[in-house]
Amino acid sequence: MSGVERLSRRGRYAQAVPGTAVGLIGSGKVGSRVLSRLADQRPEGVTVVGLANSRRMLLAPGDLAAPDWKPRLAAAGARSDIERLAAHVGRQPHARHVIVDVTGSRAVAERHPGWLADGFAIVTANKWAACGPAASWARLDCSAYFDATTVGAGLPILDALRALRRAGDRVERIDGVLSGTLSALLAEVANGRSFADSLLRAHRDGLTEPDPRLDLGGMDVARKLVIAARAGGLALELDEVEVQAWLDPDLAGLPLPAFLAAHRRIDDAWSGAVAAAPGQGEMLCHVGEVARTVDGAARARVGLRRVSRLHPFAAIGAGENIVAIHSAGYAPKPIWIRGPGAGAGVTALQICAGLAATARQ
Repeated sequence: MSGVERLSRRGRYAQAVPGTAVGLIGSGKVGSRVLSRLADQRPEGVTVVGLANSRRMLLAPGDLAAPDWKPRLAAAGARSDIERLAAHVGRQPHARHVIVDVTGSRAVAERHPGWLADGFAIVTANKWAACGPAASWARLDCSAYFDATTVGAGLPILDALRALRRAGDRVERIDGVLSGTLSALLAEVANGRSFADSLLRAHRDGLTEPDPRLDLGGMDVARKLVIAARAGGLALELDEVEVQAWLDPDLAGLPLPAFLAAHRRIDDAWSGAVAAAPGQGEMLCHVGEVARTVDGAARARVGLRRVSRLHPFAAIGAGENIVAIHSAGYAPKPIWIRGPGAGAGVTALQICAGLAATARQ
């Protein structure tokens, strides 16, 4: 296939012009930051031709990454339809066609394999596809799928694991603090703030999942652990991760607004989970760990762990992630990766890096 003539998976030829046509799904905190960066920097050849959120959709032949995108999307008459958006992107005469998914939607994630098969590249912060059943994940494990932000926001955790795998190294264990949200919450609690107040502030500032119970229940970390394990060559399914749950079923089952209003009950549940306070010289961390067993399988666990204040896990700042990658080639010492692990800004930055990477393919 030449650089100017493209055969789409739909069976038609088209004359391609240089550049990338982009459809962006998700207009929340991360999506807004992505559009702002694109509008400010105007990367050459990148044209956002479609925008969609859960309610509305805006399609155009020209670039939508402009300061007025928000009122234009709000005024759009078209109901959101991700298949129409993808078809519109695919019809553009650009050399590359990219779907950017910055939602937390399972329904959108389920379309990732099909879009890849149709010739799209995908840049995503949505974890649901990459932590799904192994057979589905295998269809995503390709150079057109950019999912770096699904683990560690802007940190190069998945890049490092994949580089080790490509080099023929064997990853033996991955462990770390993989929730910037929980590291921020635990830092505030250690400084005397109530857990519920810390949670509400983090939710307001966009540091949690849209429903913060995904963070609190440990399932968000479990999803990240599955994605990281697979990037490092370890076979792991989400239902194989042992998750320490502390949120009682009554709180877990409340509608989101009622949950966020239940300050005292949230604090009571947290107090029960950490009834045995850390000892002198210790602190509480929320840790995910996966290790290769002697038979080559993987064992994984997510939960609270007390560590020495001298441990690297104890040294991170609020909102940071830290990961130790133990491999045969680097033994006996692990590879450490540390930095901001939550927030719309760093996530949007890495999404834009993924878009830039598609332009080099």
